[in-house]
Amino acid sequence: LLRPQPAGSPELHDLEVHERLWLEAQRKDASLVADLFQGQLRSEIQCKSCGASDQIFELFWSLPVPVPATAAGSAALESALDAFCAKEPLEAGWSCSRCAAHSGEKRFELWR
Repeated sequence: LLRPQPAGSPELHDLEVHERLWLEAQRKDASLVADLFQGQLRSEIQCKSCGASDQIFELFWSLPVPVPATAAGSAALESALDAFCAKEPLEAGWSCSRCAAHSGEKRFELWR
């Protein structure tokens, strides 16, 4: 789990953070299995009031992807990944660390 640099310190661009985490993971876990099954996920939480966002980069070996059934009884991988990466409203109890609003959303992006 790697977070971008905190406010007040030199900022790293998303791609630099992402690349640093990925290179560290490959250094620790260099194998054919890791090459085939390991990926990287970017999680973002964004306040709908002030626009503040928090991003986290995580390594994964599997994803809890919902598999929606279609009318024909089968499911398409693309539809399941779209559903997994879709924006979702945050549940009650969340508040923005910048403006204290309670209206936000989260989403996931597959980076690798």
